[in-house]
Amino acid sequence: MDLKLENGDIATETNGSPVKVYGIDELIQQAVICITVPKGSYIYDRNLGSQCHRLKDGFSPEDIFKLEQLINESIYSLGNIYAKVKSASVDGGKLRVTAEFTAGDETYEKEVVL
Repeated sequence: MDLKLENGDIATETNGSPVKVYGIDELIQQAVICITVPKGSYIYDRNLGSQCHRLKDGFSPEDIFKLEQLINESIYSLGNIYAKVKSASVDGGKLRVTAEFTAGDETYEKEVVL
């Protein structure tokens, strides 16, 4: 169980209690955190994060394989989850990645902005 994050904050019900996420939704949320946090920037766990943000400058379609490797390296510690990059582009200085996450027999597509 984890608390659902929306727009950088904890999502709440109409009564103010936090929304909880489970299963694949929890795993995808944890994967997104691992991908979007620059590796070494979180003081309590220097191994958390990815180096994907380094690809923003000068990203080209040929870099998709490298991006996929960096993503999978960052989510490795989560266990049985794998990401396949479907598309990626730089828009307004931000790297937009659409990835397909597979955990066991479940698949989920998610857009991640770096």
